[in-house]
Amino acid sequence: MKVRLLVASIWTASLVGSVAATLAAQRLVHPAGGTPEVVAGPDVGFRINTSRGDTPVGELVIKRDGQWVPVEFDSKIRPAR
Repeated sequence: MKVRLLVASIWTASLVGSVAATLAAQRLVHPAGGTPEVVAGPDVGFRINTSRGDTPVGELVIKRDGQWVPVEFDSKIRPAR
């Protein structure tokens, strides 16, 4: 009986720990208002939308017609030439 109680307690603790870790990983801190900051060169940049602790989180952007627009990468595999 004690072994089953110990196993159930360990299983419950691991379940609570994994749920807490998953929820903590999903939390994002959004900046308060304003436009996102773009760290950039003349035509290519990185738009910082949020941050996780001290790590900036954002997207790669390019300047097109004076506006910063996000890029999308092609996922097709092409043969080497």
